[in-house]
Amino acid sequence: MKKIISAITMIILLICISMPVMAANKSVVVSSGEATTGQVKVKGSTEALAVTIQLRSLDGNSIIAMTTVGTQDGKYSATMEGLALEAGEKYMLYVSDYEGGDWTVKEVTVPKATTPGGNTGNNGNTTTNTPSTQTTGQILKSPKTGLDPMVGYGAMAFVLLVGGFTMWFMLKNPTHK
Repeated sequence: MKKIISAITMIILLICISMPVMAANKSVVVSSGEATTGQVKVKGSTEALAVTIQLRSLDGNSIIAMTTVGTQDGKYSATMEGLALEAGEKYMLYVSDYEGGDWTVKEVTVPKATTPGGNTGNNGNTTTNTPSTQTTGQILKSPKTGLDPMVGYGAMAFVLLVGGFTMWFMLKNPTHK
């Protein structure tokens, strides 16, 4: 009876140890990103409970703004306001599972000011901007995890193999009678 209880305890411990490895790296999709000189809007879908959104310079080295939003029914939407972006410039949106994982990267462009219909009361400079929507995205490895999902499966297999060998050894060589 003690052998069976020990075996069941070992199996439960092995499963608990393996679970965090299996849960990592939820996918994030950016369906749209819009930018104006004063704000950036982003929408998408994910399996995660919350996402981290960063607006970065075109080279990705400087973080201009960031926010975190929860998801509802597998979708998220966020608006970053109060920005001072330059018309005609390109920026990068980085979106990831709040708990870590790969970044989904999308380029957004702040449209150039347009003369027709613009407000020219500011020394002749126009201030009308229409948002630009980009629909392509690319996945980058997160600096937080930076691991391929297959590494997680390998770690899980290693834990199960070592745990199985330990359980076999304990059953073959009991220390109590």
